Amino acid sequence: MRGEYLSKCIRLTCAVVLLVVVIGISGSAGGSGVVEFSEQRAIAIPIAFGESLTGEITSAGYMNTYTFQAEANDSVYIRMGTNSSYLDPMLILRGPDGVEINRTWSYPSTEIYELIAADGTYTILAGDDNDYDTGAYGLFLQRTNNPGNTVDIVGKSLNGTILMTGGMQTFVFTAEGGDAAYIRMGTKSSYLDPMLILFGPDGLEITRTQGYTSTEIHEFVAADGTYTVLAGDDDGYDVGTFGIFAQVMTDPVNATLLQSGDNTTATITVAGGMNTYRFAAAAGKRCFVRMGTKSSYLDPMLILFGPDGEEINRTQGYTSAEIDEVLWAGGMYSVLAGDDNGYDSGSYGLYIWLQDPPLPVVPFPGYEEMPTDPDGDGMYEDIDGNGVIGFNDVVVYYANLLFIEENEPVEAFDYDGSGRIGFNDVIVLYGEVT
Repeated sequence: MRGEYLSKCIRLTCAVVLLVVVIGISGSAGGSGVVEFSEQRAIAIPIAFGESLTGEITSAGYMNTYTFQAEANDSVYIRMGTNSSYLDPMLILRGPDGVEINRTWSYPSTEIYELIAADGTYTILAGDDNDYDTGAYGLFLQRTNNPGNTVDIVGKSLNGTILMTGGMQTFVFTAEGGDAAYIRMGTKSSYLDPMLILFGPDGLEITRTQGYTSTEIHEFVAADGTYTVLAGDDDGYDVGTFGIFAQVMTDPVNATLLQSGDNTTATITVAGGMNTYRFAAAAGKRCFVRMGTKSSYLDPMLILFGPDGEEINRTQGYTSAEIDEVLWAGGMYSVLAGDDNGYDSGSYGLYIWLQDPPLPVVPFPGYEEMPTDPDGDGMYEDIDGNGVIGFNDVVVYYANLLFIEENEPVEAFDYDGSGRIGFNDVIVLYGEVT
């Protein structure tokens, strides 16, 4: 019995020694492999809503991992872009259960827009579409129904910067259903091609637009709430500075109120920037607006909007631009002034004139020409329609007092302002004869 016990102890001791020796050999001979595996292990990088990050695919087949927290019914927008000549961006989105939700790839950028189904931690995998190429890239994430890291934009002209490929900046404004939203983005960068995406309060994309040096959105929104604007490079390839402006044209913020005959000066301070003006006008009035500059760069542009926020007219020119328009509805009108291509900045002057509609006068008995208002004071003193005020006008006026009351707009011939036509008006008219 004692011998059997000793035999078992010896065998156990030998086994332990052998195991230690094997582990030691594995550790010394295979240690570099263990370390290498640890170094290349994917470590998830947290990314917040409204954040842009840089990354790099350093070897064929590699991917980088990012995670974010989201709630059910969140609308999530993800964008990956590169200026590498080789890397073709690919994105894979996985849910809290690890199941793939969506994947997309393209060159030089790709994006995912997804309505989240459940609360939890979501995973983004970023890599090359064919697992062949390498290169640096940028990654952007946003929740479009309740965005993070935002800037309020309504009624303002602001500067922004795209610092990395695929990157975007987020701006917000509030509006009511039926409002007309106007957004403009411009740049002086030789590379950045402006792109705007507009999302509604529910996070759904409404529209997007892109252009060279500038782009704009004019949209009638359907619901009350906070709207989200993403600004970036159209293909996610380039970087650079830009300017952005937004306004609710049915109820503008930070607008300068003008009256007929006003002259005012202002400055466009950022690329794509605009200044807002408002004026009241009755139906039938003629509106004349002129914008001029001594700047060697600014090319004036004017846009006229009606009380309902609809664009009525726009014009642009070199050194000056003007709008001459008959306004067919009464209410508050708005004018935006800026640079025609959204590229330049500079100071300018602006003038507005509102003219009452012509009164419905008719020729006097025995005459074919219409009476006129030679001095533009609203009174029609040229009774015979020959273009000047003379003694014959006094004679014809005196002979047709009853005709004026029955057939002409009294306000056009009531020279003494009494509200009626009488002999005293003849005396006032006679005093106009030179």
